[in-house]
Amino acid sequence: MNYIALNWDILIRAVFPFTAANVYSIVLIYFTLVRYRIGSAYPWYAIFIVSFTLFLCGPLVNLMPVEEARRWFDLMRNVVLFTFGMPALIYGLCIQANITNARKAIYCLALLGFCWSLFFAFAPPFYMDHLHKTKWLHLLSGVSKQQVYYSQIALISVQLLLPCLFLLQQSLKQAVKLLILGVLLLFTAMTIGLSTEQWAIYYGGSAFTAIVWIVAVYKDIQITNHKIKQHHLHQNSMALAQYTAPTPTNFVDYYPNKINEDYPFKEREALLEAVNHGHIGVVAEKVEKLTSALSAFAQNSLDTFKVRTKEILFMMFDAAIFDSGNAQTLINRLQQAGTNIDKATDFLAINQLLLSEATALASERDNVIDSSADKRLVESIKTYILTNYDSDIILNNVADNVGCSRSHVTKVFKNVTSQTILQYLVDVRVHKARTLLLTKSVTETAYEVGFNNSAYFSTVFKKQTGLTPKEYQANSVAHSTL
Repeated sequence: MNYIALNWDILIRAVFPFTAANVYSIVLIYFTLVRYRIGSAYPWYAIFIVSFTLFLCGPLVNLMPVEEARRWFDLMRNVVLFTFGMPALIYGLCIQANITNARKAIYCLALLGFCWSLFFAFAPPFYMDHLHKTKWLHLLSGVSKQQVYYSQIALISVQLLLPCLFLLQQSLKQAVKLLILGVLLLFTAMTIGLSTEQWAIYYGGSAFTAIVWIVAVYKDIQITNHKIKQHHLHQNSMALAQYTAPTPTNFVDYYPNKINEDYPFKEREALLEAVNHGHIGVVAEKVEKLTSALSAFAQNSLDTFKVRTKEILFMMFDAAIFDSGNAQTLINRLQQAGTNIDKATDFLAINQLLLSEATALASERDNVIDSSADKRLVESIKTYILTNYDSDIILNNVADNVGCSRSHVTKVFKNVTSQTILQYLVDVRVHKARTLLLTKSVTETAYEVGFNNSAYFSTVFKKQTGLTPKEYQANSVAHSTL
């Protein structure tokens, strides 16, 4: 039986990277558990972590007595890392840095990684002294090891260094900065290792990236735990503020053991979603629908209506406190709102109070969202539509123009504006058509605002305005002659 003596070189070059691969597996598990917080960057981080984990296992595989298998594993891990892993990492960082138009650049990085992988596969240094076993790979027989190493340095400079330097110029969260620091550490270790042919630095130094990433994960857990702790500390105050009343109230009467299926859950969730996402434009509509349904549910009992309204206020403020952490101010506001509800003598006064608080909370939330990538993405979509509304626009055109997937742009646009992209496109076309109809025929107007069929244009126009295009023209002429 053959034994491999464990020395410092093997420990740093093989065992340490393999340990780091296990640490990355832990990071991946954590990212999976909190992927709702990482958002759309999660799958890209997952691709990088899996590919980099395979890459770090390479030195240990090279110590195994499986010559043919380890050569092909070596090829596979390099192809996967530089073609998929590195571009996916940068794209994930771009998403978290709110860079919305990076997709085409990432495609270029992936293509560059694939081209380098082909170069690596057909270069003799890949097979070292086993070249004679693969005669068909003599195509690049003149390439030296140093040329392969320096080409990889050039590759990671483009794939890692330049994007990270660009991202550091943006406004970033602390956790994202730590992730980028880990990537720069990875670049430094790989560059020094390749240029000096010191593989202990190449692999051992690269493994330190895992330490930086685990620190980022630890800090993220700390922040989350702190928010949960603060939220818990204010729970009793929130409950007290919710039910602040000048006289004792028996709330058991309003909350039976069984769920009442007549309760307007749908309307309540619609209002909470509008407030939490900062959709100010639809808050009034949601409040009106909810209070109307809640009044019917309460069977016009003012006391029941007050209790249920305070329950909804509690939910809105509870979410706002967890997001902002501004507990003291919000609790005081909720307490005052509860007092005002108890003093109210009719349904209208309570409705107005609920509308006022819902609008204020939505506005505060909207101020936070205004600076986010979602708002900028929506502005890009609107700009594209306003520029090209007269063309035959499909969702794929919009997605390609802003550099995001079709599903992402449709979801973000709906969340921010409360309407679909196609609905917005119709609104723009009908608005433009109102002006054109004053001087052009119905058919000419239809084609100039992007409709391929004047009959369909007339149907859409009437649905939006309540008038056919000809009726609109007739009314306009009548008004102009008065």
